[in-house]
Amino acid sequence: MTGAIASDPALAALVPADVKDRGTLVVGSPATFPALNFYAADGTTLVGHDWDLAVAVAKRLGLRPEHADIDYAALIPGLKSGRIDTLNAGMSDTAKRQQEIDFVDYRMDGVVFLVPEGNPDKVSKPDSLCGLSTAAVTGTITVDRARKWSDNCVAAGKEPIGLTETEDTSQMQSQLRSGRINFLPGDLATLSYIASTVNDGNAFDLIDDEIIDMKPTGFGFSKERKELTTAVQRSLQSLIDDGTYSKIMKAWNLQDLEVKSSVINGGK
Repeated sequence: MTGAIASDPALAALVPADVKDRGTLVVGSPATFPALNFYAADGTTLVGHDWDLAVAVAKRLGLRPEHADIDYAALIPGLKSGRIDTLNAGMSDTAKRQQEIDFVDYRMDGVVFLVPEGNPDKVSKPDSLCGLSTAAVTGTITVDRARKWSDNCVAAGKEPIGLTETEDTSQMQSQLRSGRINFLPGDLATLSYIASTVNDGNAFDLIDDEIIDMKPTGFGFSKERKELTTAVQRSLQSLIDDGTYSKIMKAWNLQDLEVKSSVINGGK
């Protein structure tokens, strides 16, 4: 939905020479996160909010966006090795991750829960999860959260939370529908889309009465690529200023998660 986005010569001049000469911005993400980055019904066309935003940012810089389909856990190593220029996979900008990479923040997000329709296990807050089972994508902050919640359960004399790590988000949905796991924690942007679209919205319920640990998510960059980080930050700000950013957010029903300005390393 990005349409015709004009490049800005002043912004294009900020792009490092090696990227400019190549003419492409290589963007890494797994294509398995509905609403963010995922394949359309044809199985080959990448769609999603994060991809639309990456396309718009690249075009504004006079570059062609090129997608690299990489497992979540391999994204930061991919930046450090130079395999990709940037990542945009709904990765939370945290102080811990800032020790390894830099972020250009493009959306707020927080944790909610996806449960089978009717919420048979009465999932609500983290203290309601003791003794239940879940799954999470390896390398995500959700894994750390689930382990912390489980430790809190044990400390309170309750049963731990069973956790399975995976790279396959569609498999997690199947496990939830079949009853192999009881709930899925995850970002609001992803789980709200799944809840509203799978089986016409009749497979899952979204438990979002309380959004947990709201944080910015961002494009990620190697700390060796300061010039490219600045170029993307300025490009994103221009898209915010001219309204393109808001149009992309609204197209994916994410307008409530907009950032007000483009910030580098705004997470805490």
